[in-house]
Amino acid sequence: MNNSKTIKRLKPSTIKRYTVEQIANHIDDYQLAIDTDEYRFDFQFKTIYTKGINEYYYYMDMLDTDYNKMSIISILESVYQLHDIKIMEESIKELNKILERN
Repeated sequence: MNNSKTIKRLKPSTIKRYTVEQIANHIDDYQLAIDTDEYRFDFQFKTIYTKGINEYYYYMDMLDTDYNKMSIISILESVYQLHDIKIMEESIKELNKILERN
């Protein structure tokens, strides 16, 4: 995991206030900080792509609608969950190293 850049999670009040594009920008930065690329954001064309097996597929537009806001929040939550899983995996690896030494 890339620890050179630390980025905080958004508070619910901030998420509520942010536009779809602002949340997408945060997700893009957050993914960079945790070294993952589940979603790709094309800010020029305001489009979001999701990672497939060998390529990215169209997911949604970054229009400020209620539906898109719910969808981008869902993406945000999934990226946060992915980060939590990575943290747990690293913790388990460290714990196993400690147990192997004893």
